[in-house]
Amino acid sequence: MFDQAYKKKLEEARRKYQDAKKISKETKTLITSATPWGIFSLLSYVNIFGDWLYALAFCAALLKDLSDFIGIGSLPAIGTVITICISIFIGFMMLLANALEKDRTLFQRTIIRYLILVFGTLLEILFGLNFVPWETFMVFIIYLFALAARKNSAEKRKKLQALNKEEMEEEYA
Repeated sequence: MFDQAYKKKLEEARRKYQDAKKISKETKTLITSATPWGIFSLLSYVNIFGDWLYALAFCAALLKDLSDFIGIGSLPAIGTVITICISIFIGFMMLLANALEKDRTLFQRTIIRYLILVFGTLLEILFGLNFVPWETFMVFIIYLFALAARKNSAEKRKKLQALNKEEMEEEYA
């Protein structure tokens, strides 16, 4: 009985450690890709047909930031409502884009992206800071996280294929 409870706790701790390791790996890829050459390497993972949801989110954020410059989004009550509605729309686009991804480690990636979105929304709601295009910047950062996750999953697939190939060669040798 004691061994079972200990075993379950140990497995749960290992699972949490692996989840944290995945998140830090994506962040590390994004940070190393922050150079101009790194961003160009992420551009090779752009999926034209699958990224249209991010394009819609980017257009919505751009329209919202343009409304801030025009003055409509700068009005206290109207601007807050517009900001919240656009953020909800961007959240739904992210959710749909995550559902269309091939690699289905949805939970870890979604939390980071939604935290970035909430942070950007809070910056937009603060009066005086809403003239800076935070919403557009946040959508761009979220999209870079998506590209970094694709890069990591592609590298992981390559490693698994190499391991499988080595195992097959050893088995038939």
